[in-house]
Amino acid sequence: MEKEKFRFDRARLRHSAPVSVLFAVVFGLSMMTGCAHRKIENALDEKVANETPKNRAEIQNEAKRAIDSAPGLSEDQKSRLNALRVSVRGKLDLASSQSAKLRSILIQDVLSKDGIPDEVNAIQKRIRRVEEGRLTVIFDAVARANEILGREAKGRVSLMEDFLGSRESSYEP
Repeated sequence: MEKEKFRFDRARLRHSAPVSVLFAVVFGLSMMTGCAHRKIENALDEKVANETPKNRAEIQNEAKRAIDSAPGLSEDQKSRLNALRVSVRGKLDLASSQSAKLRSILIQDVLSKDGIPDEVNAIQKRIRRVEEGRLTVIFDAVARANEILGREAKGRVSLMEDFLGSRESSYEP
């Protein structure tokens, strides 16, 4: 009896053809989506490879020039985007300063003969919060810029959640 319970039934397989078709369609769609995503990733890889590394001042000057010379933007939009740029730069500078201080303390603690593992872990957690906060500032700025430009962020899914999961950051510059 037990053997019949788990016996392969070809008749049932014939009736499950719609399930097979559905599986094939879903698989095909996921492959097409994956291919489209791969194309975007490849194009981004190429852009990154061709981009010349810039320092912070060069990026700031480039951003200001791009905002000021962007065709089709009203003076109000340009003003609001420049104010956002300045605000974001201040927050990022503060986060960068805090991160550098914490990394310096971390190196000192790790290399000291009295290094306390709990303190090292606490420093690492604080560095993580600062860096997550920096990403939050950047991604929030992108969303705010899209609002100023009158467009919605695609999908309204937080890039921060995609990148870091649904963790909350307690970082406030």
